[in-house]
Amino acid sequence: MLFLLGLVPALPLLVCIVLLWRKPAEGPLALRLARGLGLCTLCAAPAILVQDGLLLFGGSSSSFGVVECLRVWPFQLWVLLGGGVVQQVFEEYAKSITGHRQSTMMDNWHLYYGFTLLWALPWSALFASRLRNPAWRRDRVVWIVAAVLLINAVAGARWPWWGT
Repeated sequence: MLFLLGLVPALPLLVCIVLLWRKPAEGPLALRLARGLGLCTLCAAPAILVQDGLLLFGGSSSSFGVVECLRVWPFQLWVLLGGGVVQQVFEEYAKSITGHRQSTMMDNWHLYYGFTLLWALPWSALFASRLRNPAWRRDRVVWIVAAVLLINAVAGARWPWWGT
């Protein structure tokens, strides 16, 4: 059940990843933004391995087994896309916006998800503008933004989004 709860919000991101391989690079703005969001998601995804390593090998205050890590990867996909930046904003404002306690993201996942989309949208738009160039894989700006997204995701890997 936990897997399905995380998968529902992860599905749009997974669709965006699939659209990244759709050709041509041109198309309506919504398609280009979706492809950019897919690229953002892919850039943050390696942080899942970092978080799983911390959870499996004692680098976190919590510990998960391999089965638990497999069950929560859909959550990790979108939680780590938001990364450290969204976690800071969420911790600061979640309680005042929703009235719920902010010590667990699970109480306010919809708010966290919205903050994540707000964080990813400008990067997605930048990627969307770069994806129009056939040589986008060699574009320095794409690589710099990819590094920023990955660093932010890794910075959020220690945050206990599952609760304390």
